[in-house]
Amino acid sequence: MKALLAVVTAYITVKTAVALSNSRSFPVLGHDPSPADAGDDVSLIVPVRNELHRLPPRLPGMLAQQVQELIFLDDCSTDGTTQMLHQVAAEHPHVRVVSGRPMPKGWVGKTWACAQGADAAHGDVLVFCDADIALGDGAIGAVLTQLRAQRADLMSVFPRQVTETFAEHVTMPLIDDLLLTGLPFQLLEQPRAKGAAAANGSIMAFPRASYDALGGFAAVRTEIVEDLAMARHTRRTGHRLGLALGGDLISTRMYEGYDELVAGLGKGLLAVMGNRPLLVVFTAWHLIAYTAPPLLIRRRPAWLIPWALAVAERLVVEATTGRRKWWQSLTMPLTPLYAIPVAAVAVRRTKHWKGRVYP
Repeated sequence: MKALLAVVTAYITVKTAVALSNSRSFPVLGHDPSPADAGDDVSLIVPVRNELHRLPPRLPGMLAQQVQELIFLDDCSTDGTTQMLHQVAAEHPHVRVVSGRPMPKGWVGKTWACAQGADAAHGDVLVFCDADIALGDGAIGAVLTQLRAQRADLMSVFPRQVTETFAEHVTMPLIDDLLLTGLPFQLLEQPRAKGAAAANGSIMAFPRASYDALGGFAAVRTEIVEDLAMARHTRRTGHRLGLALGGDLISTRMYEGYDELVAGLGKGLLAVMGNRPLLVVFTAWHLIAYTAPPLLIRRRPAWLIPWALAVAERLVVEATTGRRKWWQSLTMPLTPLYAIPVAAVAVRRTKHWKGRVYP
């Protein structure tokens, strides 16, 4: 038990140290007074599939961006989204609606939609944006500023996670935690560290020449977690990957409620982990490292140390990404418990998402 305590403490100490380092070095989007185009023709591409409920509140922010064209790739919607998009296009000259074609064999929905959007775009810079993303004034300009500053072939932004239910408060910080405690930003500057890769498909920007050189989304056509696959492909082929946090400019409520959260995170977790045995070990280890310590304090008071470190880890992550309440960090021991159903979905042979079945 003493050895286990030492290992758990060391593990969380390292993660907290990485988070502290990233809190100082990880870029955060800032308000940029320069126009979004800055000499480039920018195409903002939004793949849409049955988003009649989520898209309307995000439309004003998307329409306000200084881009040459805003393309909605309608991925065979059946809920009235198509009619809504055509009405928007009729009122805004720079908006185009492109009707998606049936998905061919060997592709998954997101990659097929993005590839079609890119084919339809005319811009020198392609910015892909999910339909559930809230864009603040000048958000795309700030993305392009980071794209240039980091000389990136792929620029990906991790939006600020908006959570409303208790289950979301507990579980959704995992996305930021995995990034900020697992990937020191400085590794992106090391050409030999090709395994240092992460991305968030909510916002992905490419210079057109880089997109073509990477092979576009066809290069990752079979991948459910297309963002991570594209990031790894970018690093592996010797291209530059840029990352930033959304700050006050880009935010999202990815999943509304626990059931949707479990299905959404579960569909891609296995691809992130690599294989089922590793996923099972990862889940069990985090139960030991984060859930067990507060339960073991009465037996050995020294378990207070990893518990306190775990709360500190979450506090640093939350402070870096912004705008969460401090008490949510106290729920850190519950996060592995809430992640068990996510892992259970991940190990299934098939997953269901937006009316499609993925092997």
